[in-house]
Amino acid sequence: MIKPLLHFLLLFLLPLSLCGQINLVPNPSFEDTVACPVTGWINNATQWYNPTNYSPDYYNECVPYSQSNCFSVPNNSYGNQPAKSGNAYAGIVTAFMGSSNSLREYIQTQLIDTLTGGKKYYLRYYVCLSDSSPYAVNNIGAYFSNNSIGSTDNFVLPYTPQVDNNAFLNPLAIRNVWIAVQDSFIAQGGERYLTIGNFHNDLNTDTTTDNVNTSQQYGYYFIDDITLDTSNNFSTSIQPQQIELGNILIFPNPAGGSIFIHMDKIVNGDYELIDAYGNSILKQSFIMLDNTDIQINCEDLNNGIYILRILTIDKSLSQKIIINH
Repeated sequence: MIKPLLHFLLLFLLPLSLCGQINLVPNPSFEDTVACPVTGWINNATQWYNPTNYSPDYYNECVPYSQSNCFSVPNNSYGNQPAKSGNAYAGIVTAFMGSSNSLREYIQTQLIDTLTGGKKYYLRYYVCLSDSSPYAVNNIGAYFSNNSIGSTDNFVLPYTPQVDNNAFLNPLAIRNVWIAVQDSFIAQGGERYLTIGNFHNDLNTDTTTDNVNTSQQYGYYFIDDITLDTSNNFSTSIQPQQIELGNILIFPNPAGGSIFIHMDKIVNGDYELIDAYGNSILKQSFIMLDNTDIQINCEDLNNGIYILRILTIDKSLSQKIIINH
């Protein structure tokens, strides 16, 4: 009787070990709702709430889109963006450049379990620059605390996040693309709350804009798919791919000898290649003829991450490019 029982226990426990670590973030993709977010408040997402006096948003497919009710997915008041997964996501103001104060929105949750001191944890979350946001804000971080943090105003929270996006190596300046912010950290012990937002004041916030004519001066991002566990499941291998942004096709990425830009109509403009330190290393005007490609020679560039900026008469975009000879 002992041996069959042992076999049963092994069969029962084996799937648990194969499933990997438990995600310590509750409702990590905002699918579970307290109520359909007609008002758009983040508190409508189960176990998420607003720690300050500002108003972070919640979007869900269950909301029918209209001009007066604009917290739907994919269409909403800030643009058109499908969820990274599922049918919901959060949205926050990461900077408001037109104010004399550093205005910020944050989202916060209580973790499923308390973090253990001395243990390494891996955090990953996805952000997406909204269509209507004139500013890209590259500083979006995550702060872990023993107790709930917050304020009664809507200014920047004075904390140093354990995970903070690297503005040079991972610029968050691409619209309609979910970009991963990920890093590991060693817990001090006792951390039970997670807060996500921009913890830098305006002076120390890295921003770019591609719409200098707008009267709006905010940076607004969607947030989805948050994972916290003790297993290093970050993807380190990057397969060459084509990146399609509107009628512009950029390929391959990563690139070795050359990068190609293809457009499906006759147009002229400029492109610029910027290194990880913000230096412009190549700038060129172009005239795109029908069914032709622009070729950018990368043979003399060092391996690393670059930003390719393309400006035409009706479009401006930035794309992260990896050079790997």
